[in-house]
Amino acid sequence: MTVRSITTLAILCALHASPLGAQTDEPTASTSDRIASALTAALTENSHFIVHVSETRPPTSLAGASIVIGGSPAGTPFEGAIEVLKRESERFIFSHSVLPGFALLEHQGKSARTMTYAETALEFEPVVDDLAGLLTAERLLAVAGRATWAAGPPTEGTVATATLDNSLLKRPRAANSAFDMGLSLGGDILEIRAAVTLDGAGQLASMSFSVDRSDPLAGLVMRRGGNANAPTSAPGSTRTYQMRPSDQPVGKRGTRLRLELLSAIAESTREGDPEAKRSPPGNPRPPSAPAPAATPRERAKVSFQATIAKVDADKDGQISQIEAGDRWARLGKYDTDADGHVTLDELLAAYDLKQEAKRPTSEGGNAGER
Repeated sequence: MTVRSITTLAILCALHASPLGAQTDEPTASTSDRIASALTAALTENSHFIVHVSETRPPTSLAGASIVIGGSPAGTPFEGAIEVLKRESERFIFSHSVLPGFALLEHQGKSARTMTYAETALEFEPVVDDLAGLLTAERLLAVAGRATWAAGPPTEGTVATATLDNSLLKRPRAANSAFDMGLSLGGDILEIRAAVTLDGAGQLASMSFSVDRSDPLAGLVMRRGGNANAPTSAPGSTRTYQMRPSDQPVGKRGTRLRLELLSAIAESTREGDPEAKRSPPGNPRPPSAPAPAATPRERAKVSFQATIAKVDADKDGQISQIEAGDRWARLGKYDTDADGHVTLDELLAAYDLKQEAKRPTSEGGNAGER
């Protein structure tokens, strides 16, 4: 055997034994196939995801803000944990936090929502718009199929990462006034990065998406009679969605919110019924309906929600005796079912009893004095 033949044989053996050589035995398409199979199984008509939303932005950026001539300003961008349930002809999204918090139900082509906040409005529409693309099987599978997936960091357990086509998400909705001067300052999408983790059975364990948007003020150009929001590539906000599928049912708060919103949708569709426009408890209503004036009871409810949000460490929408600590001496009297927890309903019931006691009777005095 010649020296040249021995050298060639040694190189071939080294390639076969090395990790690089081993990786070439498995075509790249197999990673895409595994991801497509896992996403298809997870994004069914009856899917349930726990999503944690966070956002970072440069100190000088106003990404996510909104200036509308003749309209209402946007609120504080939402951050925190939410749940997304998708069933046949229905999508239900609600936040784990009570204050600030939101819930949105889309049912058979109709929708209703409810929001709770203390000082400023909560801007959750951008999150809902993003989730419409990120958790819609047809759109995500089409974009993921065109992406080039790379092996993820072994120490993090990520199977693959990729940069996805920006067409997966739509641009924030512009709110134009009669003078064509509306400025939608959500920013243009610069990049969408995805990371997918599969379990040992090839099922989806988790996935995350980081969405980079431009700083809208960097390219703001005022044009008379035209679009005032010019495209820009200056970096702005980065919103991250960390998701994991869940096979657990929603808790008591989620169930109650869904039933309230279903009731709001049913009432809004009753033709000729003057009560159809009445908002049920919690102020859920179709997005186009005007907000009713706050009553003393509604203001008390917001105050109770703020108290619960402050003390409720596990964010289950109620205050336990352990969470209350020394405050249980004052709060415990509202635990009417003696289960060791004080709920919003129990606080509202106590408020109603107190108001009833103050109501004058036909015989004079207060109702509580009879």
